[in-house]
Amino acid sequence: MSFVVETLNLRDAHDFTPLDTALGALSEQTIDRSSCEIIVVVDPVAEPELPLHLAAKWPDVLILEVPSGTHYYAMKNAGAVAARGAVIGYVDADCQAAPEWAESMCEALQRSDEPPAFAVGAYDTPRSRTSWLAKAFLVTIFAHQVGRSERRTDSIAASNCAVLRDRIVSEPFREDPFFHGPDVEMVTRILDVGGRVVLIPAARNIHDHEPGFASQHGRGVYWGYCFLRLRLEGSPAVKYATLFRRLGPLAPLAVMPAKCAIDLRNLIKRRRDLEAGAADTLAVAGLLVLNAFSASLGAMRYYAGLPPPQTPQNTRFAT
Repeated sequence: MSFVVETLNLRDAHDFTPLDTALGALSEQTIDRSSCEIIVVVDPVAEPELPLHLAAKWPDVLILEVPSGTHYYAMKNAGAVAARGAVIGYVDADCQAAPEWAESMCEALQRSDEPPAFAVGAYDTPRSRTSWLAKAFLVTIFAHQVGRSERRTDSIAASNCAVLRDRIVSEPFREDPFFHGPDVEMVTRILDVGGRVVLIPAARNIHDHEPGFASQHGRGVYWGYCFLRLRLEGSPAVKYATLFRRLGPLAPLAVMPAKCAIDLRNLIKRRRDLEAGAADTLAVAGLLVLNAFSASLGAMRYYAGLPPPQTPQNTRFAT
């Protein structure tokens, strides 16, 4: 396996602690260290101190420098092209993979009976045990990767998945600086030809949420912007694209009920996985409605021709 770690998720240009945690977790995988490599993709102009830090603290890590301004999905593709492993493991700089992550992913992708096109890992946000906001974060962002049993899923998160190198090199992510776009289109292509995407619960990945209502609101606005942009400008094969194109000027108004329906359905389906009792479920449902309102503001912003609420190339934007 070749681990590919992008570095756009470093939120502080001078604090590499999250990346060190991510790399430490990858170095402690249960597979033989000699059978894997770790590639860290770096924009040396945006992060001039990072290559030096990596060379000093992680001498076994391969540093791949990309042109200044290279964005998230371009970093993913560049890492795959440079990789030597048969399997590409995508883990972001703000994630912590469980020791069994790589072994579980490789086993899933190399099954003799109908191996999946993509294997996706399960997300765990520790504060979801006690925080309604953390539970809402998991539902709005990673509901498709919450679970305790293996199942098919119709989404991936490029921060926590694995794929055969030959596949991703021949059919790379579309290199769009916006999140919620290329990953959705990738899954659409896979499902259209009868392929499968499978959740692998043993490939657990810790991804903490940003606390506070302001952060949740910002994520919601950005999601709504990207959601409507993809449906109106992206592949017409993407789910809901035809509906939103037919709605015309009413499209932004439809984002809030659509987002509510998607998230509330996921909340009900994943209640047990989220360990949400009746009170928790009601509280999280209220937060999801607020988040859907935030998404509608982002959709209106897009439709009005305004710039996105966050600069996609901004290396400080948390996916």
